[in-house]
Amino acid sequence: MAGAVLNEREGAEAVRGARRVGWGRAVFGSACLWAWGFLAYLSPVLIPAERPVGGVGIEVGFFVSQGAVVVAAVAIVLALRKRSVAVGRGVLLVCASLLALASALLPLTVAIDAPWPLVGCGAICGVAGTLLGCAWGARYSLESRDVSAVVMVSFLVAYGIYFAILLLYVATPFVVAAQVVVVFLPLASWGLWFWDASARSGLAPEVFPSSALSTDIAGLPGSSGKAPGEVTAGSRELHALPWRSLGVIAVAALVGNVMASVIMGTSYEGADSLYPGGIALCACIATMALVPLTAERAAFSVAQLYRITVTFSVVGLVAILVLGAAAVPVGGALVQGCTLFFQPLVYVVVTRSIRLQGLSPLVAFGVGQALISAVVLAGNLAGKLLFQVAGETPLLLSAVCGAGVLALFFMVVAQAAQVGADEGEEAEGDVEKMEEAEEVEEAPRREQDRTGKSSCSPELALAEGKGSSVLDEAQEEDPAAAFARAVGLTARETEILSLLARGRTLPYIANELFVTTGTVKTHVRHIYEKALVNNRQELLDKVEAR
Repeated sequence: MAGAVLNEREGAEAVRGARRVGWGRAVFGSACLWAWGFLAYLSPVLIPAERPVGGVGIEVGFFVSQGAVVVAAVAIVLALRKRSVAVGRGVLLVCASLLALASALLPLTVAIDAPWPLVGCGAICGVAGTLLGCAWGARYSLESRDVSAVVMVSFLVAYGIYFAILLLYVATPFVVAAQVVVVFLPLASWGLWFWDASARSGLAPEVFPSSALSTDIAGLPGSSGKAPGEVTAGSRELHALPWRSLGVIAVAALVGNVMASVIMGTSYEGADSLYPGGIALCACIATMALVPLTAERAAFSVAQLYRITVTFSVVGLVAILVLGAAAVPVGGALVQGCTLFFQPLVYVVVTRSIRLQGLSPLVAFGVGQALISAVVLAGNLAGKLLFQVAGETPLLLSAVCGAGVLALFFMVVAQAAQVGADEGEEAEGDVEKMEEAEEVEEAPRREQDRTGKSSCSPELALAEGKGSSVLDEAQEEDPAAAFARAVGLTARETEILSLLARGRTLPYIANELFVTTGTVKTHVRHIYEKALVNNRQELLDKVEAR
C-alpha cells in the first residue's frame, strides 16, 4: 500500500516536472506565432520599399486573412457538430508550412501588384493561423490551474520578438535576414509545439490517454507512441462560452479599430509609425499585468486589465480631441496599442473558460480568434467608409474621437455592472454550497433520530471494530460504484464518476487525480458514451435512479 502511494506521488511529481520543463518551449513557441501575426501584416518587414502606384496593397491580404479566420471558425463549428475532426501533428505541420510559404510570397505579390495571389496568401494565413493558434490555446487551457499569467508572458515575449526583428530590419545589411526570420517563425512555432507535446506525452502517458483523436508519433525518443488529442477533446457547446465578457471586450475593440482606421485614413503608410508604438504600449500593459503576480503572488484580474486598457485608449482619444493633428502620432499609437491588446485579453478569457467549463479548444479558440478578426475587419472597414464619406476634415476626426470616448465610457460602466452581477452570482453560489454542506452534515443526525441507529462512515466503522464487511456494504450501497459496474466503466472512470456525483468541477477532479483537465474531459466523454447520455445532468439522473 505504501509502495502504491509512493508510486502515485512519484507519478504526480513527474507530471508536474514535465509541465515545468515544458513552459519555456510553450511560451517561446506560442510567442513565435503571435509575433508572426504582428510582423506579417502589421510591420514594414514584408512590405516592399517600392510598390506600384494605385496597387491593391498588403492591407487587402490582411483583410482577407481576417475574413478567412471567421470562415474557418464557422466551418470548424459546423464540422464538429456532425463528426469528430482530428487535428494532429501532420495537420499542424501543413499549416505551419503554408504560413511560411504565404509569408515568403507576400512581398512578391505586393511588388508585382498581383491581387489574386495576394488574396490567396491572405486566405491561407487566416485558416492555417487559426488551427495553429488553437493548438497553442489547448496547451495553455488544459492545465489544472490558472495559467493566465503564462499566456500574458507569451504575448510579452512576442512583443520582444517583434521589436528585435524590426531592429534587424532597420539595419540595412540585415533586411533579408529579418524577412527570412519572419518566414520561418511559423515553422519554429510548430517545432516547439511538437517538442513540447511529445515530451509531455512521454513523461506522463496518463495525462493524454490514447483515443480516436490521438495521432501517431511512434518512434520518437521518449515518446509513448501517441500525441495528445488535446486540440479537439472536450465539449462543443457554444453557449458555455463567456459571451458577456467577450461581448464587452469586442465592442471596446471595435471602437478602437474604427478610431485607428480613421486616424490612418485610407493609406497604409501610417502603420509604419502607429503599429510599433501600439506594440510598445501592449508590452507596457502586459508588464503592468504581471507586476501583482511577481510582487504579491496575486493573479491579475481581467476586469482591472480591461479598465487599464480602455483608460489608455481614452487618453489617446482625448489628446487628439484637444490638440488635433499634432497629437495623432502619440494618441494614435495609444489607441492602436489598446486595440491590439484586446487580443491577449480574449485569449485569457477563453483559456479560463475552457479550463472551468471543459470546452473543446478547437471550438473555443476558433470562436475567440473569429471574434477578434471580425472586430478588426468591421472596425477598419467602418473607419475607411467614414473617411471616404466625410473626407479628410478636422471635424471628422474630432467627432469620431468624441464618440469613441463616450462609447468606451459606457463600455466600462457595462463591464463594471457585469462584474458586480458575476460576484453576486458567485456569492449566491457560495451560500448554496454552504447550505448543501449543512444539509449533508445534518442528514446522518436525522437518520439516527429516525431509526435509532448511527450511520457512521466506513472508516469509523472499521475503527470501532466492525470489520471489512461494513466497508464492502458501504461500497455496494454507493450508487455511483453500482452504476459504474452496470455500464462497464474502468477504475479511473469510476473514480471520476464518483467525484462528479459529489458535484466536483473538472479542474478540481484534475487536481485531485494529478492529471490535466483535458484528461478528465476525455474520461468524461467516455463515461457519457458508455452511459448513453449527453450531459452531466442526464448522467447524475441515471446514477440517482440506480
